[in-house]
Amino acid sequence: MVLAGCAMPGGWFAPDDRVPAFRDAALTTQAAAQRITLGQSSKADVAAALGPAQTIVFDSGYEVWVWRVPEPATAQAKTEFVVLFAPSGLATRMRVRPPPATPPR
Repeated sequence: MVLAGCAMPGGWFAPDDRVPAFRDAALTTQAAAQRITLGQSSKADVAAALGPAQTIVFDSGYEVWVWRVPEPATAQAKTEFVVLFAPSGLATRMRVRPPPATPPR
């Protein structure tokens, strides 16, 4: 349910220009996912591997971190990479949300 909010148009996060991309501009979402081990990677591990993220902290202790990564084909479309952290500080889920499809002209 927490990650479902990210799927809403506009999501819970700031506009694209305020949500960071990965520290390493050449890093793909697939490579980023391989750097995270669910149930083992801590917030410090993920921050070191991917760089700073847009963060939402819930009263329950869960946190959602998001990065928006430009797609190579267009500078405007951005893929969203989301990681959910449990109150323990360990990554428990992650997902990649592709950019919205552009309508035909």
